[in-house]
Amino acid sequence: MLISKNENNSNEVAITYEMDSRKRIQDGEDYIGVALGGEHEVDPLSSTISYHLVSSAKECVVIVLHNHPSLSDFSLSDVQFLLRYKRIKMMVVVTNLGSISYLVKGESMITKKRLYYLMRRFNQIMKQKI
Repeated sequence: MLISKNENNSNEVAITYEMDSRKRIQDGEDYIGVALGGEHEVDPLSSTISYHLVSSAKECVVIVLHNHPSLSDFSLSDVQFLLRYKRIKMMVVVTNLGSISYLVKGESMITKKRLYYLMRRFNQIMKQKI
């Protein structure tokens, strides 16, 4: 959370980490990408290192430091981002009060048809809460 507070005016930050980064460390390559966002959103791929990790690593973890006023954990765009990129296997959300939530994706977790159904259902639920 110090990155968010000290380097990004307490706005959202996304940290991308390659799950098996030993070789990158040995080769002196970057293995952690940091993307700075705005008050309500962050694009993890806005960091060139994060983009490179997501496009080349076998498996990645994306940690999103949220600063949502509602103290929510996963947003619709977070879930869409996780599902869109095959190499991202886990997404962790840390709220500004320190609450930690995570989603883990397995190889056979979801099909396109199931994704469509889940997104439709998620939108219905969100509309009911508004």
